[in-house]
Amino acid sequence: MSAPGARLPEVRTRSAPLRVGFIPEADCAPLVFAQESGLFEQYELRVELQRESRWASIQDRVSYAELDAAHAPATLPFVTNLALDSDQGACVTGLVLSLQGNAITLSRSLWEEGARDAPSLRDLIYRHWGKRTYTFAVEFPHSPQYFLLRQWFKTGGILPHQEVRIVIVPPTQLFPTLKLGYIDGFCAGEPWTSLAASAGLGVCVGTSAELAPLHPEKVLMVRRDFARARAGEHERLMAALLEACAFCDRPENRPLLAEMLARRQ
Repeated sequence: MSAPGARLPEVRTRSAPLRVGFIPEADCAPLVFAQESGLFEQYELRVELQRESRWASIQDRVSYAELDAAHAPATLPFVTNLALDSDQGACVTGLVLSLQGNAITLSRSLWEEGARDAPSLRDLIYRHWGKRTYTFAVEFPHSPQYFLLRQWFKTGGILPHQEVRIVIVPPTQLFPTLKLGYIDGFCAGEPWTSLAASAGLGVCVGTSAELAPLHPEKVLMVRRDFARARAGEHERLMAALLEACAFCDRPENRPLLAEMLARRQ
């Protein structure tokens, strides 16, 4: 029995459009291309893309059936099923949308102090021990980026949460937070590393391709009851996105994808 006042998710009728959430990062490209090119319509799908600003919002809205599906970190279905950081909701994924694609960025000031990698960062930490604490950000707890950042620290013998702080910052706030000096670096997907580098405020010192080649990064996340009740639409959604992923994977299509991703919506 549900607790009094608990929110009960409802699977909407088949006639309703599919509401698919995404965060505006480069690896949402398959969803954007499928929508902008009419690929969803070719698979007889009505899809509404809904832009979110935080992964926590994606998690909550899928859990409460406010979204039917979402572009999500590969760890998020596991985190949601285990009720870590949110109410429990049975979620599944049948499609990996992207592999790797993250980078570790240090602030320009940290670079100028001599930090080039994790061992040289550790030297700085102990040089300033007791005077300041270095702070790094990721977009979501338990995300691939969090584990990659911890792995990078490990290469220099740095103990996370003891010798450095790791904080959670929404994706769109990473650049301004770095610019204001509130964090000393971050691990995130594009375009945040490129934005920091092009502004002269950050330097890329490691990528997920180096730390964990071909690791799953983003998946198509849905509720289990949605996958069962609207199985036909779910399968067509995955088929459309598989075709979109194949298009996005071809280097000659990058200029068109960049133009689509740059649109205001």
